[in-house]
Amino acid sequence: TSIGNYAFYGCSSLESVNVPYGVTSIGYYAFQKCTSLKNISIPDSVTSIGYYAFYGCSSLESIVLSKNLTYIENRLFYNCSSLKEVELGDIVVSIGSYAFCNCSSLTSIYIPNSVTSIEQGAFEDCNSLTSIFIPSGLAEIPIWTFYNCSSLNTVYFYGTADDWDALSIGNYNTKLNSATIYYYSETQPEDDGNYWHYDENDEIVIW
Repeated sequence: TSIGNYAFYGCSSLESVNVPYGVTSIGYYAFQKCTSLKNISIPDSVTSIGYYAFYGCSSLESIVLSKNLTYIENRLFYNCSSLKEVELGDIVVSIGSYAFCNCSSLTSIYIPNSVTSIEQGAFEDCNSLTSIFIPSGLAEIPIWTFYNCSSLNTVYFYGTADDWDALSIGNYNTKLNSATIYYYSETQPEDDGNYWHYDENDEIVIW
């Protein structure tokens, strides 16, 4: 029912893992420095994954996360430099500090609107990241959150322009400030501006 702390720490030849349904927790440092690990699927029975669990899994290309995680721990995917895409479940409320730092192959990430807290440095050095979803319930984006995200050019914001203006954005988030911001609107806007919504197939449509 659980994978303990440091369980597979440093298993540098391990290439894949199938976590069975019924496991509810994965401990901290559980797969740290499994440098050959390429893919892993986390079943929906898992409700917690400890900090640093996949730290330094530099070959990890894809991961299917449990939809029942509420917190993405500090440095969870730090230096997972081959990770290309991550989709977080719709009940995640917080993303820890440096959680995806130096995920240099990550091109996009879906952050659900349930998230109310993103801690500093969460996406630092994600220099292939081109687009990001920003929840409307955030009060601030802290210092370093998107530092050195040199390719970031598009933000899909779940709120209005007024909501965005009220958002406190910390220092060293230069590319976030210069990106094109699309504001969410269920119906065709009457005024000019950048707006987006989902169609019936959950595809992004620009109004």
